[in-house]
Formats: sequence, C-alpha cells, structure tokens
Amino acid sequence: MHDIHPAQTDHTADKQAAVEKAAGIFKLLSHPSRLQICCQLRYGEMSVGDMETTLGIRQPGLSKELAKLRDGGFVASRRQSKVVFYKLASKKIHDLVTSLCRLTIEQEEEPAQSETPQHRPGGYGLFPRVSPSTAETSTPDDRRER
Repeated sequence: MHDIHPAQTDHTADKQAAVEKAAGIFKLLSHPSRLQICCQLRYGEMSVGDMETTLGIRQPGLSKELAKLRDGGFVASRRQSKVVFYKLASKKIHDLVTSLCRLTIEQEEEPAQSETPQHRPGGYGLFPRVSPSTAETSTPDDRRER
C-alpha cells in the first residue's frame, strides 16, 4: 500500500477548493441575464436604467441578477444621487468575461478559406497559372503567322 505524504493531501485539498471556486464562477455566469449583463459591462460602467434599456431586461429582474453578481464579487456598484452604476469588479473578471463572451455570444466566424489559393503557381511553380478567361484565344497556326 502507498503512503500518502501530508503535502500531497494539502495539494489535493487546494486543488479541490480551486475547482469548486471555478465551478461557482461558471454557475454564477450560467444564467442568461447575468451573462448578458457581464458582457455589456465589459464596455464600461452603466446605470441600472441604461442597462434596462440596452439589454431589454425589466428593472426588477435586472436588480435581482445584479445583486447576485455583486454578492458573487463580479460587479461593483456606486451610487450617485439616486442613480446606481455598476461595473465589472476587477481586471481578472473583465478578462474572463471578455473571453467567455467572445467564445459564446460573439462567435466570430473565421473567414472561409478557398480550396484553391488565389495566386497558385502553375506548372512547376515558375509561372503563374493562367485562368481560361484570360488565356490567349489564338491557335498555334495564328502564332506562326506573326
């Protein structure tokens, strides 16, 4: 039987705690409205009223999801008079949200590559390939007369 070194047990416990923390982060972002809010906030601070208009989420639901994000440490808020503004809480969160939004919401399509390159050399690679539309339409007999 193998003896388990105490340092290995601590490392395993640390790893498990990190995995649980990561799962909690993804659980927090798994709600569509919370993900939408975070993706919008990566562009900068916004008031609740502006988010309601921009995202199309009614104020009661928006406030509920913002409270969960605030409790989870994802967003920070500040009050100016009667208006509450929210922003992403840190650069690490901003980077995570940006990556997640690019992977999911923005899904930038990569340009399709054609099967044949535009400037493919012909023959042995010494001369450019001539397409049939630009090829000379003369016959061998016509060339002899020149």
